[in-house]
Amino acid sequence: MKGLFAWIGYPQVAVYYRRDPRYAGTSKWNYWRLWNFALDGITSFSIAPLKIATYFGLLTALGAFAYAVSSSTKPSPSVNRSAAIRHSWWWCCFSAECN
Repeated sequence: MKGLFAWIGYPQVAVYYRRDPRYAGTSKWNYWRLWNFALDGITSFSIAPLKIATYFGLLTALGAFAYAVSSSTKPSPSVNRSAAIRHSWWWCCFSAECN
């Protein structure tokens, strides 16, 4: 991986050359494998993707909580309140967060 050399402090120098066309055959790397290789290179040397995913998850959770609170406080003829209360009680009793 290119990032390893920069990570441990080796000096870097650009080397320019002309590459001949492929002599025989075709590459075995498809676009999906190249994409995954690029993601591994990006995420292996930075915590930014982890931070982005964390903030996105927190934002989604807060949005879901706000929606749940707003939908439970509005009177609606199509909402069965006793079922909603039973469901929230079941979730709280059997989830790892409350035990």
